[in-house]
Parts: sequence; C-alpha cells; structure tokens
Amino acid sequence: MQPAASVIICTHNPRPEFLSRTVEALQRQTLPSDAWEFLLVDNGSSPPVAEMAAGQEGLVAWHPRGRIVEEPELGLTQARLRGIAESTAELIVFVDDDNLLAPDYLEVAARIRREHPNLAAFGASILPEYEQEPPPWFHQFRQMVAVRKVSQDRWSNNPDDFSSTPLGAGMVITRDLAKHYAADARNNPSKRALGRRGKQLTGGEDIDIALTACDIGQGKGVFADLRLTHIIPAARTELSYLLRLQEATAFSIAVRRAMRNPSSYGGTNEPSRWRSVARKGLQSLRRLAMPRIERDMHDAWNKGMAAGQTYVRQQAAQRIAAGEQVRS
Repeated sequence: MQPAASVIICTHNPRPEFLSRTVEALQRQTLPSDAWEFLLVDNGSSPPVAEMAAGQEGLVAWHPRGRIVEEPELGLTQARLRGIAESTAELIVFVDDDNLLAPDYLEVAARIRREHPNLAAFGASILPEYEQEPPPWFHQFRQMVAVRKVSQDRWSNNPDDFSSTPLGAGMVITRDLAKHYAADARNNPSKRALGRRGKQLTGGEDIDIALTACDIGQGKGVFADLRLTHIIPAARTELSYLLRLQEATAFSIAVRRAMRNPSSYGGTNEPSRWRSVARKGLQSLRRLAMPRIERDMHDAWNKGMAAGQTYVRQQAAQRIAAGEQVRS
C-alpha cells in the first residue's frame, strides 16, 4: 500500500541530541507509522549518520518504512532532490533536523491537503525553543532563523504574497510540485546554488519550491493548526551569525530574483542608472541615522546582494560563452 506521506529529514553533521528529539517527535505522531514513510537523508555527514544510528536504535529502526539515504554531493537542495527521488508518497513533508513536529502534524497535513486540493505547498506555525535565552535585540530579527507564528490561515496563488508563502521547516508539498521543481533544479545551476551548503548559509530554496507551486497553476499557504517547534542553538542568536546569515540571505534573494525576472539584471537604461545613484545616496543618509546593529545588518545585506548580482552576471556570461540564449 502506498504511504499517505513521505517524511524527509535532510541532515549534515547534525547535533545528535537535536536529531534524536526530532525523531522522538515523529515517534509520537498520531498518524500510524505504517501509514507513512520516513527517509533520513545523510548529506555528507562526518561521521556518517548511519554510525550515529547504530548507536541509537531508535533513530530509524523503529519505523516500518524508515531508512537512511545517502547524498554525497553537499548542499541542502541536493539532499532535498535525493529525498524527492527516493520517496513514494503523494504528499512530501520536509522536516529539519532541529524541528519538533506537533503530535498531530501529519494528520493535520493530510486534512489540509484534502480540504485545499488546489494548494501544492503549505507550511506551519513555527515557534522557537531557545537553547539559551537570546539578548533583547535579537527578537526583531528572529524571523531570520525560521521563527514564524501563524495566527490566521492564509493561502494564495500570488507569488508576491509572502504572508502565504511557507518556510522550509515542516513544509508540505505534493508529488506533482516535487516533480516539476526537481526537473527545473537539475537543469538550472542557479537553483542548485540556493540552500545551505556545509557551513555556507545560503538559503531560499524553500521559497523557490513554494513559488514553483504558483508557476504550475496551483497555490501555497500557511496554517495555524499545523504546528512545530524549532530548536534554536545559542550560536544562532549571536550577532556574528546573524550578519553572516543576512549576507547569505541577500545573496540568495538576488539569485532567485534573477531566475524569475532575468531582465532585472544587466540593463543599461540611463534614467534607471541615475535613479539608482539617487536611491543609493538616500540609503547612505538613512544608514548614518541607524543604530549600530541595524547599520551592520544593512551593510551585510548590501554586501550579499552585490555578491549575488555578480554571481548572476557571471552565470549569464558563461551561458553566452557556451552558446546558450539568455532570456531578457
């Protein structure tokens, strides 16, 4: 019998205590374990997750459809693609290795899919569990670490509506969407550049997956009844980490924007150039008035955006050199 859902955890050098708690939350699911499959994708961990599993019998052996899958090419996008290829259910649930799903998560996901058959991607209300109480200034930036309370259900087929766009933690997608996304990603190096890669903090592959739902004529949403807890390590509440994350996020957004609107890069329109100069001048004045932390975040954003735009232009130049047509 085909499983109702495929739960996929992609992991690279996980903290054993976090991964164990993530799996324990899966063990508490109200949907019977024989009704869904569990894939643990080891993305080049050292030591391999299989060795960790050997020392923790409950990691995968408890599940009748549980197994470890290896993806040696480093990168969260590559690991997601491996999970998609190995999974069999019509509904795919991506769970990070520091996510604690509510006990009814899989049952609620299946219900939402039945009630909203036009949604190909949807996500959860994500509340934090801090390993260490963060400093007061952190809370204005907490959405950066995938903390997002959903108070009202929202769904849309508008790619520009962020309020209905799910985050990667706990994201649920249909197999039809997964197939379309996987086909696009395998043929597009810019898509594969998104997502975490070892210690690199690039991201945005989750947003790209969600927006692909709109590309194929379906919708995306977030639901308050779908709940998970995100364990936030102490290191992720430090300013140095958030600055790196801000820079990587800006890079990823620049790449994603270019994929979806190629004509927005490389233009030579003179009035646009002068408007850009004026805008940068205003931004410089605003920057001087910012508190130090906000100013540092502003600078990290600009640095990442510039690096992303450079990457996009380099990719375009390589395609031109290879004789490919670049859309405009």
